[in-house]
Amino acid sequence: MHWPLAFKKTSDYKTLTHEDGKPVVDEELSTNHEPTWRAMEALVRKGKTKAIGVSNFRIDQLENLLKFAEIKPACNQVEAHPWFPQTALFNFCRDNGIVLIAYSPLGSQEGGLHVVKAKLLEDETITAVAKKLGLQPAQVLIAWGIQRGTVVIPKSSSAARIKQNFEVSELPAEDFKLVDEITLRDPSKLMRFVNFDSVWGVNQFGED
Repeated sequence: MHWPLAFKKTSDYKTLTHEDGKPVVDEELSTNHEPTWRAMEALVRKGKTKAIGVSNFRIDQLENLLKFAEIKPACNQVEAHPWFPQTALFNFCRDNGIVLIAYSPLGSQEGGLHVVKAKLLEDETITAVAKKLGLQPAQVLIAWGIQRGTVVIPKSSSAARIKQNFEVSELPAEDFKLVDEITLRDPSKLMRFVNFDSVWGVNQFGED
């Protein structure tokens, strides 16, 4: 389930929009995920897929899902990186046997929905650790994500960088701690890169 939000459709299954072009939210399906989850559970029982999961779910939404789920979500895919570690959500998923998959683990420098102009790859702590260990900043970020217990899915169109992203090693404890505590030392760096609020006209993350 890629988003906990649902939008109303036209008779030919196109997204229904308001006059300003923003989609019309289906309040029922956006607050009651059971019908969608039951359909996904049916796919598992029919052998169409081995596992099902969610994406961009908050803790409260996962709590509600777990109340009725007969098949527990295998994963929750969310934005996560040292500037946005999502520690409470990570701990909740870990304690409930749900794998946290981190998208945008290197931050995101694209325009449009990626609203933050700062570059995570240029963070002074990341670059200092990378220089000390003879790594690239991206390798430090990937290593941090793996060591904390998340699955990381970095994106690159460069074959050389994709190969490089696999060449990661474990960070020494003191360096992992430096990266892990970036936002504790400087709370102003706590930020989300990917946000659809202005496009959808609704705050899908609730607490942000």
